[in-house]
Amino acid sequence: MVSASPQKRQLAGEGWSVRAERVEMLGGGDWCALIGVRRGLKLVVTWTGQGVKPLSVEAWAGKPEESDGVAVIESEDGSLRLALVPLCGCGDRGCGNVGVQLSKELDGGDLPALIQLLRELPWTDVVPDSSNVLRGEGLAAVVGSDTEPSPPAARAAGPSRQHRSEAWSPGRAVNAGRKSR
Repeated sequence: MVSASPQKRQLAGEGWSVRAERVEMLGGGDWCALIGVRRGLKLVVTWTGQGVKPLSVEAWAGKPEESDGVAVIESEDGSLRLALVPLCGCGDRGCGNVGVQLSKELDGGDLPALIQLLRELPWTDVVPDSSNVLRGEGLAAVVGSDTEPSPPAARAAGPSRQHRSEAWSPGRAVNAGRKSR
């Protein structure tokens, strides 16, 4: 279970807490938060309390839905890197991001490990695509990386779903529901 406090701008789980730039309560105990992981990297974290993995996360370079998405890729030397997902030629951010942008469902306890891992990964200018983007459930795609993640972190980067939460901008959760693209 992960709880959210809009007043404290904080998310908390068993034995951990993390500061959020913004937390929006969506009703029914659901919430959406924006976490500044590091310069040029933000996570939109949504709690629905439903399903096996009730947290969904998406990585963005800035304001969600208005900035580039962020992917975790495996570079030619086998190391993990963060990469910006460029705007698709059609002009729809969601189009180019699907299946490439970091967009996952996680167990609540894995969120701190994912944040720590993302803080440590270097950036690359390589354009992410389906051939170099990490895939896997939870943090699984990171096992054996040169970052030597801790066991919880060894279960978390790389997109595994081809759906994303609908538009969410700081200050206003438009709809935290999920849709397929």
